[in-house]
Amino acid sequence: MRYPLPMTRVLGCVVLAMTLAACVTGAAPAPSPVVPMPEGMAFTQLAVGRDHVCGLRAEGAAVCWGRNDEGQLDVPEGLRFRQLAAGVRFSCGLRLDGALACWGRESADWLGGEPVAGGIGNWTAVGAGSDHLCALDEDGAAACWGLIDPPPPGPRYTALGVGGGYGCGLTFAGELECWGSNCGIHHGELGCWGATGEAWQKGPFTALAAGVRHL
Repeated sequence: MRYPLPMTRVLGCVVLAMTLAACVTGAAPAPSPVVPMPEGMAFTQLAVGRDHVCGLRAEGAAVCWGRNDEGQLDVPEGLRFRQLAAGVRFSCGLRLDGALACWGRESADWLGGEPVAGGIGNWTAVGAGSDHLCALDEDGAAACWGLIDPPPPGPRYTALGVGGGYGCGLTFAGELECWGSNCGIHHGELGCWGATGEAWQKGPFTALAAGVRHL
């Protein structure tokens, strides 16, 4: 006969003699309720996070659904956006005035401590990774906030791709420049690796899209 296992999590373990281990467990936190996808709404753009999605409506309003563990669905009231980005437990938007706004999982602190605070500069594109945010300014320069290495100084980009722990930009010549956990520039040569360790091919490219561990 099978019995259902209780919802527990391991709080700590110690190694005993004879390779045995003793662990202390505790009740796992209950998952947050899932907010269903709204019905009857049309969207012009979607941003997909780990457990939530945000949609951009034609008038610039953002609507989010899924899990709301750390406020990633709580869009600041009254703001309008032209682009959205979603990370693990946070969401961000590029406002119509070119400023940035983020909500959920400490992301507001990146931009000044308030969910509706905008980053300085006139931003033109935004992308979110697991625990970081990157954006392009009007000159094509990249900037990042959160848990990621800074982008290399100097290059200018036409597009941005942000994944699990990295960011990449598409230069005006169609080449890739990358930074972060599994991408980098070595003596001017691009070095990026996917989950299985394969190297990336060189461009030129016309567009890019980033996943957790692939580009």
